[in-house]
Amino acid sequence: MTGQSPSTVGARIRAIRRDKGWSLREFAQRSRGQIKAITLGSYERGDRSLSVETMSLIAEILSVHPAELLRGECQPISTDTPRHIYDLLKLRSLEVSPERELLLQFIKEVAGYRGDWRGAVISIRESDVANLNLIFALLPGSQGEENYFRRWVDNQGIRLEKN
Repeated sequence: MTGQSPSTVGARIRAIRRDKGWSLREFAQRSRGQIKAITLGSYERGDRSLSVETMSLIAEILSVHPAELLRGECQPISTDTPRHIYDLLKLRSLEVSPERELLLQFIKEVAGYRGDWRGAVISIRESDVANLNLIFALLPGSQGEENYFRRWVDNQGIRLEKN
């Protein structure tokens, strides 16, 4: 595609979508099921190559000319931010505890907001983990420990990937 890398084109798609104030989920709804939120996110990060046909469809949904996706000075989306991937099947199989219930509720909210999750694992951002550390420090068993969430997750063996 005219020498543009997938991440540069993806950054341009993301910039235009965000300028319109659309979430990934809203874009997927506007596409009437032709492009799922998780798929668009993959295009935006440059994890997935775009065909000319798909690029034209995305441009149509965004109400821009396809060439608009190939120009501009957008920076590629950084993919080196830490992700925390959790085994939801293992999490659900844990003994009921305040920690388990809180994490399941948090994940349910994240998945609902994203509108792109249907699997046995979920990835959350470093900022989400920082927030969970703050929330978990308020639980009775934490004794105010700053990294209680991270320690609890590691002890339960539900984290699949460490960054």
